[in-house]
Amino acid sequence: MKNLLTVTVLTLVVLLNFPAAAQTVTFAGQGYGLDDPMPQDPALEVVRLENGLTLFLRRNTEPENRVAYALAERAGSLVEEEDERGLAHFLEHMAFNGTERFPGQAVRDFLEKTGMEFGADLNAYTAWTETVYTLEVPADDPDLMVGAARILADWAQRMAFDPEEIEKERGVIVEENRLRLKNLNGRLMNVIVPAYFGDSRYARRLPIGDMEVIGKVARDDFLRFYRRWYRPELQAVVAVGDAELAELRPQLERELGALEPLAGPELPRVPPPLGNGPVYRTFTDPEMPVVVGLVTFKAPHPPLKTVGDYRAWLIDTLFVSMTQRRFEEMLHREDAPFRQVQFQRNELAGVDFYELTVVTDPAGFERGLEAAAAELARIRTQGFSQEELALAKKDLERTLQEAYDKRDDTESTLLVQAIVKAYLYGEPFTSAAWDYQAGRQLLGSIGADEANARAALFADAANRIVLAIGPEQAASQLPDETRLEAIFASAEAAPAERRQEHAGIKRLMEPPAPAGVKAEGELVELGFRWFELANGVRVWVKPTDFVADQVHFSAVSWGGASLYPDEDYLEAVFAPELVSEGGVAGFDRVSLDRFLAGRNVELNIFVRDEIEGLSGSTDRADLETLLQLAYLYMAEPRQDDAAARRVIERLATQLENRLNQPDAVFLDAIRELKYGGHPRYRTPSAAEVRALDTARAFAIYRERFANAADFGFVFVGDVDYAQLKDLAARYLGALPAGRGREAFHDHLPPPPKEPKTVEVRKGLDERAMVWHAYVGEYAGLSELEARLTLDAIGHVLGLELLDVIREEAAGSYAPQPTTQLQLYPRPRYELGFVFTAAPERLEALTQRAAELLQSLADSGPSAQNLDKAKAQLARGLEEALKDNDFWVSVAQDYLVLGIKQRPERVLQAAELVQQLNAEDLRQLARTLLESGALLEVRLLPEN
Repeated sequence: MKNLLTVTVLTLVVLLNFPAAAQTVTFAGQGYGLDDPMPQDPALEVVRLENGLTLFLRRNTEPENRVAYALAERAGSLVEEEDERGLAHFLEHMAFNGTERFPGQAVRDFLEKTGMEFGADLNAYTAWTETVYTLEVPADDPDLMVGAARILADWAQRMAFDPEEIEKERGVIVEENRLRLKNLNGRLMNVIVPAYFGDSRYARRLPIGDMEVIGKVARDDFLRFYRRWYRPELQAVVAVGDAELAELRPQLERELGALEPLAGPELPRVPPPLGNGPVYRTFTDPEMPVVVGLVTFKAPHPPLKTVGDYRAWLIDTLFVSMTQRRFEEMLHREDAPFRQVQFQRNELAGVDFYELTVVTDPAGFERGLEAAAAELARIRTQGFSQEELALAKKDLERTLQEAYDKRDDTESTLLVQAIVKAYLYGEPFTSAAWDYQAGRQLLGSIGADEANARAALFADAANRIVLAIGPEQAASQLPDETRLEAIFASAEAAPAERRQEHAGIKRLMEPPAPAGVKAEGELVELGFRWFELANGVRVWVKPTDFVADQVHFSAVSWGGASLYPDEDYLEAVFAPELVSEGGVAGFDRVSLDRFLAGRNVELNIFVRDEIEGLSGSTDRADLETLLQLAYLYMAEPRQDDAAARRVIERLATQLENRLNQPDAVFLDAIRELKYGGHPRYRTPSAAEVRALDTARAFAIYRERFANAADFGFVFVGDVDYAQLKDLAARYLGALPAGRGREAFHDHLPPPPKEPKTVEVRKGLDERAMVWHAYVGEYAGLSELEARLTLDAIGHVLGLELLDVIREEAAGSYAPQPTTQLQLYPRPRYELGFVFTAAPERLEALTQRAAELLQSLADSGPSAQNLDKAKAQLARGLEEALKDNDFWVSVAQDYLVLGIKQRPERVLQAAELVQQLNAEDLRQLARTLLESGALLEVRLLPEN
């Protein structure tokens, strides 16, 4: 169950320039004026039941054979009385602990048997103004869909509130509070919430609640709250998926129509918390790892109901996009005042929060904040240029075009989320066709002056919040509240210098002459075709129709950082990041980013321990741009020493006070135990990063990408084979290539031979963690059957940890199995568990979890848990076979690198899963426990 204490980020970007100034929109042959309501998606069926409940139904075939559901309740923590703080969230937990027709854990049990997983497919959240429950079931079994309808109806009005289950769930909520808030995040929340919400009801009704109240509430309290607020008139059920609506509707109408209409109070209308500023705060904490400036401006969240509202949303999104690009470009300047920066718009509690976050080094915080304040003032007084507006419009056109092109490939769960939001806000749920076509027509009338007008909020001191947050040891370098206010007053008063426009670029490169094709072939069983170019480059291609206009790409070869001595290791693994910051060929980073505006191209370069390569994605229209970038990053990387130093300082700033964090200390202790402090298997220090030799890093980068014939290039997705072959012949065929094939060097230290437990003490809160795992090497894991068996063991262990450690013992909110597998340089595994708990209970809970693991090795899984694990694995494989990324990894592992053998066996995986039995799991679990060393790390608070 997710508790929405964090803000949902809305960072969509904005649209294309058109010559006509549209004040009306034509859609589906009908004209719409700015005051007209936007049309509902015609594919959405809305039914209002007699008892007041609203039903939303929509057919959608992605993924196939699945139906996603949600129950949306218009009551959240804001409706709680003083002695009910946390009751809305507690009640949400109780939905999974027994209903009239699904007692105890029967809801979870019912869905897990279908291959659904608690958390991923069965979940809920509580916020200030709503509580939402979600589930997903296969669509090929009518009984399952009937069961889903019954679960939704039981959640809506027939929860059991068994006293024994209430007592157990109290502990789970205490542990959720420990996991989420008994740490630095909780202390930051204690600063940010009052700053954002003042003394409003929002500040006094955090959804997680008050643990003192949680410890007292009884069954009668639940029943009173439940009857008062869980009323059909305040509820909606959404069902979207691969089923005929004529089949879905009667099931839901029968179950939900039988709910009793209830009388109750009106929902309280709590005014949004605006105008409580200005607020200036400085806060330090011993666990804070970096220095952060958070500058926030609040404004009322406008409705999104009419065509004019949509136009206003487009204007605001353009404004956010241009402001973000402005600060991003500052980050890439030679004298960059920040190490990191982000501007975004978040909506919460009826308020839009425009948040500028800057990260600096401690000594440079005032300089960074002054630069931020000055830039905000420059935007307000001078506005944005026509070029900036055009770039933002290009980006949004691409975003809306992509959503439109992929409208039939949108996952049902995402549509459910959007429909729930529309219901809660009282807004229409529009189609991707409307969003795209209306957006194209409206954008032509939007000029820079309208987007510039949005910057007036930067001068609204009553809704300004400025927070300076940093490590305790940096306290003397942070400005106090008076100085924070003075920085912004000075920026507002001082005339801003005119901003210099950055020169743009027209094209990346001239297309080279195409190389010849030496050979072609086909792997029919897996749907791959391949060709080899004259320079020795081999390209694997799998055309698919999984997602419209989506192409995924990778290129990998053996070698990586393993070919260099330990003293060059950091230069090798950080080299791609240093190169990327400098741009490519003759173009710096800002010029390159501007050129890519509106283009759907993502390309990453990497050097890892044993491999190097590129990965990315694009669409049909921008496939050539992707290949051009691949060519340039391999053949013409740009060496920019100033840019490299910026990256180094950025990385060092992140690492400077990293060990202030208990979780970082915990993870470092785990790595130390697993790898014995080997320099290639630990986190570097800030000093080590600052000592990087940039010249050596660039030299290593060039060496790693010098021989294109050593790489295998893979393209999977909505791609035309003939077009790709022509483009590859031009750009990949022109890459420099040699004849040699590299192999990696094995630097992996052997796993420990003896069991060992390490205890580390770090942290201020009553919060402990344990990692308990068997670590070893086992050659048998090279076989697909063994890897599937290990996956099944992980699923079974996860189910048992949930049953015993969370539900039965109420000892941890989210205990997790760890089943890591590393196939190269040698097959190495990790099998165990990790969780957070109260320090005084850690020993007993660890022992109980260890018994579950040992029991798997001694007796194997129960028949019920084995069936659930197999169903979950089968469902995962079913989804993977229709995922472009999965097939990219298949090509990499089987066809390019040769890590795995017999690639055709991928298609037999589902059959192999069904053949798994309890003895298979028991034998492998026993083998891994007997051949591995038992390692354990415990994190306890300092005091």
